[in-house]
Amino acid sequence: MCAIPRRNIDELMFLYEIEPTIKDVFVEGPFDASIINWYIHEKKLLGVSAYTIDTIDIEQSLVLQDGESSNNKGRLLYLAKYYFERCTNDLGQLTCIVDLDFCGLLNKKVDIASLLYTDYSCMESYFLSVEIMQKFFIIICNRTNWPVSTILTTFNNILKTLFIIKLVNVALGLNLVPLKRLACISLEDWEITFDSDDYIIRYLNKNNMLKKLPEFKKCIKDYNKKLVKDNKYYVNGHDFIILLSWYLHQKGVRSRIVNEHNISRILASSLTIEYCDQNKMFKRLLRRLNMN
Repeated sequence: MCAIPRRNIDELMFLYEIEPTIKDVFVEGPFDASIINWYIHEKKLLGVSAYTIDTIDIEQSLVLQDGESSNNKGRLLYLAKYYFERCTNDLGQLTCIVDLDFCGLLNKKVDIASLLYTDYSCMESYFLSVEIMQKFFIIICNRTNWPVSTILTTFNNILKTLFIIKLVNVALGLNLVPLKRLACISLEDWEITFDSDDYIIRYLNKNNMLKKLPEFKKCIKDYNKKLVKDNKYYVNGHDFIILLSWYLHQKGVRSRIVNEHNISRILASSLTIEYCDQNKMFKRLLRRLNMN
C-alpha cells in the first residue's frame, strides 16, 4: 500500500487561502489528537479536525534555524509562527497546541494567537483531579474505598520532584540520559517514599556527571522557590503513567487492561465537556474554532 504524501507548509497555506472555511488543529501526538477530536465532536464543530504534526512535511533545517528543537513540539512552534507571520487575515484556520512543559519556568512561552499551550505541564495533568482518579479507581480498578486525596498528594510530591530534576537538566544544558525506570521509591500503606538524593546521584553517575552535584542541587533549590501551589504544573506525563502503573501493581491490581499502554486513554475517557470548559486552553481553542 502506498503512503499518502504529506502536505508541505506552502500547500497548507494555499489551501487555507482558497478554502477559508477549513480549520485544522495540530498537536504533538495521537493521544493529544484523540482528546481534541473528541472535544471538537462534542462541541459539534463541523469541518474541524485535529491532526498530529507529523502529517505536515517541515524541513528539519528550517526548524533548527528558527531556534526550535527538532522534535514534534519544535515543529509545532515553527508551524504556528509561520502561519501567524504570513496570515494577513487570521480566521482561526490553523491552531497548534503544545505541552507547557518547562516553558513557563524557563520564560520561553511564545505569545501568538495561533499557538495554545496546555493549561498545565501536559495533557495528562488534566487527569490529576479527585473526581477523575476516583472514577478510575472505582470503575476500572474496582477499588471503592481508596483514599483518593491521599494518593493524589503522594503522587504530586513525587511527580513534582521528578519534573524539577528534568527541568534542571534542561536549564543547565547537561543533556543527561534519563534512568530507564523509576527508582528509589517504596510504598508504605498509601504513601510513596522517594529518596530524591539517591535518585539524583544515580542520575548524574549514569551520565558521568557527579561533579555537577552541588550545582544541580543548588539549581533545584532555586527553582523550588519559584513554584506555585498547583502541582498540575509540575508533571511529566510519561512519569505519571509509569508511577500510576507501578502503584496499581503494588496494590494488587492485576487487570490486563490496566497497564502503561492503556491507562492514559482510560483516564481520558473520564473527561467531561464541563470539566474541559473550565480550563483556559479549551476556552481559547473554542473561540478560535468559532471565528469566521
